[in-house]
Amino acid sequence: MKRETRLHVGGVWRLLRHAMGKSLHLDYQNQASVDQDSAALTAKLAESPHLLMEVLHTIYDRVFIKDADGKLIFVNRAFLSAFNLRNDQVLGKTLNEFLPETMIQPCERTDRNIFEEATSACLETHWFDPATGAQRWSESHKGPLKDLAGNITGMVGVSRDITQRRQTENELNHQKKLLEMIVETVPDWIFVKDRQRRVLLGNRAFFEEQGLDRDQVIGTDPTLEMPEETRTASLQSDHAVLETGQAQMGSLTFQGPSGRDMYVEYHKLPLLEKGEVTGIVAMSRNLTEAKLAEEQSRRNETLLLHASRLASLGELSAGIAHEVNQPLYTILNYAKAIENTLHSDEVDMSSVQNWVGQIRKEAERGGEITRRLKSFAKPAETQRKLSSVNTLVTESMQFMRVEARDAGVTIQTKFDAQLPEVVFDRIQIQQVMINLLKNAIDACVEHAVTSPLLMITTQQNAEFAKILVADNGPGVSEGMSILDPFQTTKRDGVGLGLAISNTIIEAHQGQLNYHTNQWGGATFCVSLPLEIDETIPSEE
Repeated sequence: MKRETRLHVGGVWRLLRHAMGKSLHLDYQNQASVDQDSAALTAKLAESPHLLMEVLHTIYDRVFIKDADGKLIFVNRAFLSAFNLRNDQVLGKTLNEFLPETMIQPCERTDRNIFEEATSACLETHWFDPATGAQRWSESHKGPLKDLAGNITGMVGVSRDITQRRQTENELNHQKKLLEMIVETVPDWIFVKDRQRRVLLGNRAFFEEQGLDRDQVIGTDPTLEMPEETRTASLQSDHAVLETGQAQMGSLTFQGPSGRDMYVEYHKLPLLEKGEVTGIVAMSRNLTEAKLAEEQSRRNETLLLHASRLASLGELSAGIAHEVNQPLYTILNYAKAIENTLHSDEVDMSSVQNWVGQIRKEAERGGEITRRLKSFAKPAETQRKLSSVNTLVTESMQFMRVEARDAGVTIQTKFDAQLPEVVFDRIQIQQVMINLLKNAIDACVEHAVTSPLLMITTQQNAEFAKILVADNGPGVSEGMSILDPFQTTKRDGVGLGLAISNTIIEAHQGQLNYHTNQWGGATFCVSLPLEIDETIPSEE
C-alpha cells in the first residue's frame, strides 16, 4: 500500500511538473539534472505526502485531480478561490455540476480524449465572473494519472488565469486592426520593401492609384516597369537608404495608368531589425492634382492680368488716341508740304529732304507707340529679365501723359541715375505703375484738389530698388486695407487693381505698401529686390 501511494504521489508530481513547465514555458537546459532532482523530490514527497499538499495549496495556478469516473478528488485553494467555492461543493462531483456553462463542453471533450487516448492535452476556456460580470480566460494543461500496471486511474490538471494576457492580446489585435484601417484609408502611398526592393506590403492608395494588382505586385519590384530614368532615380534613393541607414526625400515623375504623368513626392526610411537595415519603409504623396491645379491657377492668373491690362487700356483710350494721332497728324502736315512744293515751279530739295526725315521720325514714333501698346495688351507668360527701372517708369508716364494733362495734374520726377538694373517682368511691373499713376490722378480729380501734384521718385537702399508714387489727394482712410480685394476709395471702383498689383509685386519677392505723405495725400512704394541673377540677359 505504501508502494502504491508512493507511485500515486510520484505520478501526480511528474504530471504537475510537466504541466506547469509548459504553462510557464520553462526551458530545461539540463534535463538529466532536472530528472535526478525530480526523482529525489518525488521520493521525499512519497514519504511525506502532506508536503505535496502544502506545495499545491500555495501555488497560484489552479490544481485539480480527478478519479477514473471524472469526479474531483482534490482541488487546491486557488481553484476554490477562482470560482468562489468550498471543498464540499466540489469534491466527489464532476465539473458540469459547478463550472460555468461556457467551460463544461470543452472540458468534457478534452477529458474524454485523455482517458481514451492516454495523452496530455492543453485547452483554453473562458467564462464570465458571476460577481463582476467580467469575462475571464483560463489555459489548462491536463494529463492521465497511471498506476504501476500502466492503467489510467485518474487525471491531473493545472489551470492558469490568462485573463490579463488575453486582454492584452485582444487590445494589441484591436490596435493592430485600427492601425491597418488607418494605413488603408490614408490617401498617401505607404509601402514596405526588402533589401532586394521587393514590395512586402502596401496600402490601398499605393496599389489603386498606380493601377497595380496587389496579389501580382507583392514579392516583386514594380519599378521594373518604369522608364529607365525614373527607375534609376528610384534605385539611387533606395540604395542610399539601404547603405547609409539615412532617410531620403525627393520627387519622381512617371507615367500613370491613365497615360498622363504622375508627380510624386516621397519620403523613405530604413526598416530596422535589431539595429540592422532590412528594408525600406516609404511614404509617397501623389501631387498630380495639386500640380495640375497649380498650372491652371498660373494660367488663370495670366488671363486675369491680361484682362486687367485690357481694362486699363480701355480707361486710357483717350490718351492712346491722342498718342497715335500726334505722329499721324505730323506726317500728314509734312506730306502736304511736300505735295505743295512739288507742284510749284521751284522745288527746294533741302526742305523736301528735311520733311521726309521728319516723316520717317514721326513714323518711327508711331511704330514705337504701336509696339508699346501691342506688348502691353498681349497675353503672355511671365518673362523676367534685367531691366532699367527708370526706363520703365518713363514709359509708364507716357501712357498717362495725356490723361494727366487733361486733368490738370502736374507730374514731377526725381530719378536715381545710379539705380542698377533689376530682374522683373517689364509688362507686369508696367501694369502696376499705370495702376498707381491712374489711381493718383483719379484721387486728385474726384476730390477737386487745388493744384494737383504727382511726384514720382526712384531710389535704392541695401536690398531694394524703390519706386515712389506720391500725390496731394485726400489720402487713404485710417483702418482701410486697400491692398485687399474689393477695397476701394473710388465711387465706381471694384477694388481689384491694387490687389492685382500687390500679387504681382509679391510674386517678384518684392513689397507694395503705402503711407500718408507730407501733403496729406498717399505715397505708394514699390520695392523690387536688388539681387541679380547673372545668367539672366539684360533687356535691350
